[in-house]
Amino acid sequence: MTDYARMYHLLFHAITGAIDRLERLAARQGDPGGELAGTVARLMRAQQAAEAVYLDTDGEAEE
Repeated sequence: MTDYARMYHLLFHAITGAIDRLERLAARQGDPGGELAGTVARLMRAQQAAEAVYLDTDGEAEE
């Protein structure tokens, strides 16, 4: 059986790490509301949407 919960957790934490790096990069470049901030916001919305699906299905694949 495919372990969707494990995949979700791996991807969620990888995205969190990418968000942290992008926020630091934006701060160094003086780009608080620019393209990097938009990318961060998009990644956060994707995380929130995935989390809603995960919680709705208890981390199990629908068959």
